[in-house]
Amino acid sequence: MAYPTIKHNNMINKALILTFSLGLLLLGGCYYDNEEALYPGTVCDTVSPSFATTILPIIEKNCASCHSGAALSAGLSLSNYNEVKSAVNNNFLLDRVLQLNGSSVMPPSGPLTNCNLDQINSWISQGMPNN
Repeated sequence: MAYPTIKHNNMINKALILTFSLGLLLLGGCYYDNEEALYPGTVCDTVSPSFATTILPIIEKNCASCHSGAALSAGLSLSNYNEVKSAVNNNFLLDRVLQLNGSSVMPPSGPLTNCNLDQINSWISQGMPNN
């Protein structure tokens, strides 16, 4: 009966260490940074968010890649004021970004910042003005 050599055991140990190290690197790469944690003290204007300068940029940054153009995810377009207002009125937008009623998180890259959520809620509570 042949016994494993020390050289063979060292190769297995090195392979295990390399595999474990790569696994840690991959898991670390999935970390999602929270903007508020990265930049404390940033002012979040929720007093008078306008559609054009506050809400639409949030939508364009976080939603438009899947919800505009020819290939619409879930058949939902969020390209303009009327489409965004409609998505709010039918609870589609808030259900997704707030993960209500069993909805999966939107956007898929990670939840909106607390500031963005506060701005959207403020805009909605002010009657969703088209300004």
